Amino acid sequence: MLFSYRAICQQQVSEYSGAVHKKFTSRFEAERFIQETSTQGPLPDIPQSVTIETTKCVYCGKLIYSDSDLIAPKLVPPVKPKPALPVKPKSVPPVKPASYERVYTDGAAINNGRPGAIAGIGVYFGPNDPRNISEPLWDGNQTNQRAELAAILCALEMFSPHTPLEICTDSQYSIDCIRKWNHGWKKNNWKTATGGDVVNVDIIQGILEKIQVRAGPVKLTKVRGHSGDPGNDGADQLAVLGANKRTE
Repeated sequence: MLFSYRAICQQQVSEYSGAVHKKFTSRFEAERFIQETSTQGPLPDIPQSVTIETTKCVYCGKLIYSDSDLIAPKLVPPVKPKPALPVKPKSVPPVKPASYERVYTDGAAINNGRPGAIAGIGVYFGPNDPRNISEPLWDGNQTNQRAELAAILCALEMFSPHTPLEICTDSQYSIDCIRKWNHGWKKNNWKTATGGDVVNVDIIQGILEKIQVRAGPVKLTKVRGHSGDPGNDGADQLAVLGANKRTE
C-alpha cells in the first residue's frame, strides 16, 4: 500500500505485529520499488506499506516530498510595529444654549390695599413694540401682588409652548409663589401653614399649569424695581397705564 503521510501509514499497520514500512523521497521511487518487489510476493499476514513523506511549505503552500526539498526562504526579521498613537476623541461641539425670548412684566395698583383700589398689568418687549400689553386687572382683588402674577400669566399665554422664555420681574413674591411656596401648598391641599386659603391661588395654579405643559423652558429673573432698568421701567409704565384704564 502506498501512503502519502506517515501518520496514515502508521494507523493502517499498527494492528499487525512485525509490520514494516519504507520511506521514499518521491512517488516515482515508491512505485518502482513496488514493481520490483511484487514478484516476490508480500510476507504472509504482514502488510507491507510504503510512505512518502510529504508536507506543505509554510511559506508558499507547495507540496514537498522530503525535508531535503524544503529550502526555507530567507527570513526578514519582523518589523516591530510602532506603538499606535492615541486617538483623540472627536471634539463634540458645545451644546448651544437655548435662545430665550425675554419679556418684562409688572403690576401696579393705585391706592393699593385700600378701598377702591384699581390695578393694572404691563408686559413690555421694547419701545413701541406692538406686542406690548397695558390692561386693567379685571377680576379679583385689586392688589399689586395679584397684578404682578397676572402679568406673568399673560406673558406665558402670548408665546408658543416650544419657545424658551425668560420673564423678568421685580416681584420676589411672584417668583417665590411659582418656584418655592407652591410645593408646600400642594401637599397641604392649597392651604397655608396656618390653615388659611392661599391668596391668588387661581392665578398661581394657572401659571403652574402653563409651565408644566410647555416644552420650552421658562426662566424667572429677578430685577430691581425702579432702578433705571429700561425693561422694568417700561413694564411699570404699562401697568400704571393699564390701571388708569379702569377710570376711563
